[in-house]
Amino acid sequence: MIKNVSRDIHDPDDIFKVLDKDRFQINIETGEVINLDEVLEEVRKEKSYLFKA
Repeated sequence: MIKNVSRDIHDPDDIFKVLDKDRFQINIETGEVINLDEVLEEVRKEKSYLFKA
């Protein structure tokens, strides 16, 4: 998961500190987060300094 997600993140550990994990939708069969891109997009808008330009 981190590999694909972290392409434009300065420090992935910082992102996971500010993510609203309660908003994650989990695929019960695979355990994967279904809406990670959506949640990350909100962080991009609110805290753009955490991402590479």
